[in-house]
Amino acid sequence: VKNLNKIIDVNYYPVEEARRSNFRHRPVAVGVQGLADAFLALRLPFDSPEAKHLNSQIFETIYHGALTASVELAQIHGTYETYEGSPVSKGELQYDMWGVTPTDLWDWDSLKVQIKQHGVRNSLLVAPMPTASTSQILGFNECFEPYTSNIYSRRVLAGEFQVVNPWLLKDLVDMGLWSDNMKNRIIADGGSIQNIPNIPADIKALYKTVWEISQRTIVQMAADRGAFIDQSQSLNIHMKDPTMGKITSMHFAGWKLGLKTGMYYLRTMAASAPIQFTVDQEALLVADTNVARERTSNRKPLAKAYIAPSTQPGAPRPMYMKQNSNSNPNPNQTLTSPNGVPTPSITPPPTEARKPVNPPTKSPGFKADAEEGGSPKTLATEPGTMQDEELKDSSLSSSEEKPESGERENDIYADAVLACSIENPESCLMCSG
Repeated sequence: VKNLNKIIDVNYYPVEEARRSNFRHRPVAVGVQGLADAFLALRLPFDSPEAKHLNSQIFETIYHGALTASVELAQIHGTYETYEGSPVSKGELQYDMWGVTPTDLWDWDSLKVQIKQHGVRNSLLVAPMPTASTSQILGFNECFEPYTSNIYSRRVLAGEFQVVNPWLLKDLVDMGLWSDNMKNRIIADGGSIQNIPNIPADIKALYKTVWEISQRTIVQMAADRGAFIDQSQSLNIHMKDPTMGKITSMHFAGWKLGLKTGMYYLRTMAASAPIQFTVDQEALLVADTNVARERTSNRKPLAKAYIAPSTQPGAPRPMYMKQNSNSNPNPNQTLTSPNGVPTPSITPPPTEARKPVNPPTKSPGFKADAEEGGSPKTLATEPGTMQDEELKDSSLSSSEEKPESGERENDIYADAVLACSIENPESCLMCSG
């Protein structure tokens, strides 16, 4: 908050109206990114009751911290110009206008006393915004949204790379399920793991994509944190096959819950999927016989009844942890490289796919001076195949000149004309001019 407040003073404004408005109201916007990663670190499915409770507590904490910092700035620099008459000056905070009672996580009464005494420096403080680019740079998921896919392509200057959800990758490696075959199955299912039979049910519940979570749950979670967002939030709606009725119903649901932004973007799924050239379709027909083994990590187990973080807090652990080589009875288990990134084991191909493949032989090119027919249908499209005897005597026959017909002497692409221009340019009509 203090850094953003400083930017207001030193920022460049293209027009005077923007500078005057910023100096009068001094709004700032504090947002989040990686909310889905926080849930995965605590082993909480996105739509679980504990995740919904933690969602409210996170934004209640952000709002309380932002107001505290703004009060400290007001003690030094005074309130913003249009502070008098605002709801905050009357002791009404955002959750008061929503009719929501905050939890006892923070002492809001003492904060209101400080606000009444010193005021606040900024008119607006919290506004979760889209963070697509910065989230990819830092390795988190965008804003407060669930994961759109568990595997996606990232295009940078160095090329295009396939990126797997790091939390899912770590779990699959720990269970001995990660392989090239598993990667191809996730790609074939559009980044979903719900239809892969050998993945446990608790992992499937943990790694639901946004297309597999009820959008009513997404809207309800937005309303839960909306009581602690004094500006607004960029809420996107994801629908596989949107209709006018579904969109209207979603709009009215958000409006009744008090959302200021009912729908920032409407994300839809493509009607037809592109051809997946990188997926081995024959390998998908082979049943994956890998069985998930018991995880030996320190992560909090995902029980049938979710454990509230207040009773048994689960601390997030590093994304990649080194594995003990002595406790690896499976020789096909994925190894961990020195930089900590798991390397998937290669699933052996079927028996019939192990036949040696002969290297392709280079086909002889066809002559450019082949006579063209009267229509494109008579053009030579494939070069003639050479017999073994012709390949053996190719060096001998190359030195022998075949007699050219009289019709080809006038062809500017014929070998005789080209030889004439090289060996005897004075007698060549083209060269002598």
